[in-house]
Amino acid sequence: MRIGFVGKGVDGNSNQGTWRHAAMVFDSVCDFDDVEIVPVLNARAKGFFSRVWYSLFQMPFRLWDKSADVWFCADAELSVWPILFSKRPIVTMIFDVIPLSYKKDTVLPARLWFWFVCQFARRSDLIITMSEHSKSELMKYLHLPSEKIIVTGSYVDCNIFKPSGKPFKDVSVFGYVGGFRQRKNVELIIRAIPFIKKSLGDKFVVRIAGKGNTDELQFLANQLNVAKYIEWVGFVPDIKLPEFYNSLDVFLFPSLYEGFGLPPLEALACGVQTVCLDNSSLREFPVVWHSVNVPERFASAAVSCLSADSVRASASLVSYATRNDLQLCGPRYRAILEQALAMKKGKSHLM
Repeated sequence: MRIGFVGKGVDGNSNQGTWRHAAMVFDSVCDFDDVEIVPVLNARAKGFFSRVWYSLFQMPFRLWDKSADVWFCADAELSVWPILFSKRPIVTMIFDVIPLSYKKDTVLPARLWFWFVCQFARRSDLIITMSEHSKSELMKYLHLPSEKIIVTGSYVDCNIFKPSGKPFKDVSVFGYVGGFRQRKNVELIIRAIPFIKKSLGDKFVVRIAGKGNTDELQFLANQLNVAKYIEWVGFVPDIKLPEFYNSLDVFLFPSLYEGFGLPPLEALACGVQTVCLDNSSLREFPVVWHSVNVPERFASAAVSCLSADSVRASASLVSYATRNDLQLCGPRYRAILEQALAMKKGKSHLM
């Protein structure tokens, strides 16, 4: 089977869930001996305007001499030309519809662009998404039929993300890794620190990691006089992420909206207690502590994690994460691509 893999790139080392998931899918499908991958990749088109330019004007030339039995588009914006010119089956991955459902996090041009490309993506033979929440959003905003959407969940490599021996320390360590956009709601962690201090005194630290500008968050920390409790870690490359998670007692993920939420899954695989808000796809993690968007309540949930039976809790968290082990990714996606291929069996093809 020849699979045309249309992706932004296969470098998952970005702290961006969509890129990292696409890289995992690419690597997993490549593992099959009887599968030939026809890659159509462009890792350089990361900015908004460069992505638009690539998707509309450069991709036709990338696809011109390529042929495949089935096309896999790793993002809605990459499906435009395959949809227009291919009669081969097409499977498109749409992680979420945040530009349409959570407009505060996206500027108008990006929302219009997303809506435009989704008019093509919705014509794919099958749509893959990561969570039941995202599926319901796809049905609501793109009017897709339920039977066309397949929920795969996200994946984590449990051979890499796993518990490691924690050195003895006399302070509790809380942490976050991810972006700093408004939707990520990292401000809640800062505002929760005074309440954590009421419970733990000075015997704790909060490690905040990720790409992006943190000036406003650091200003808030200074205003609340909690800067001394925060370690600004900066970007953590993939190879260091397991070490980062394992340095924590509690992982904090206060996002207001997630299509799937890869960091909580990685933290769970490392056996780390996790606190999320009770919203969107984060509700689908049954083993995390769910809280509300109130600093005092969020702090209470975080501190409560410290009193849990750590050995028993860690085993439960890891057991849950193994249901999403990366080893399951390749067979799952291959089955979906074969299903799409069977749906068009006997039809004429252009590519």
